Amino acid sequence: VTIFGESAGAQSVGLHLMIQSSGPLFKQAILQSLPFSIPLKSRFLEVFETWGPYIDGDLIKEQAVTAFQKGHWQKEKSVLLGTTSEEGVIFVYSVFNKPVSAVESTVYITAIFKQHALRILHKYLPQYREADHRGMLAQVGRVP
Repeated sequence: VTIFGESAGAQSVGLHLMIQSSGPLFKQAILQSLPFSIPLKSRFLEVFETWGPYIDGDLIKEQAVTAFQKGHWQKEKSVLLGTTSEEGVIFVYSVFNKPVSAVESTVYITAIFKQHALRILHKYLPQYREADHRGMLAQVGRVP
């Protein structure tokens, strides 16, 4: 059995990879547009992710990105990762119904990505010279 998820579904697949008791249920996993770059559960991010997994200390012991960085997942599983290039567009344009300036986009990126903000801004700000930075905000989660 191969489990597949896109976006929030990829988040669920990632959690199954972290939960050892899920091991017998599948052999391999495909994660499309896994939102690892957005940390879970902060007041600022509630608009983007109204529901999220709860770290209960039993099934889910830590943030997914931390678990994968530390090797706390089912490494024996074959895993395929992919992205959806325009997935962020629907979220950004539904939240920001007016143009977003470079200053505003910098504030949002800093609030969401914290210690990674400078790397993201360095990659994307030079590419977006238009007054409206919503297109940039729709792409920033794709920084490797």
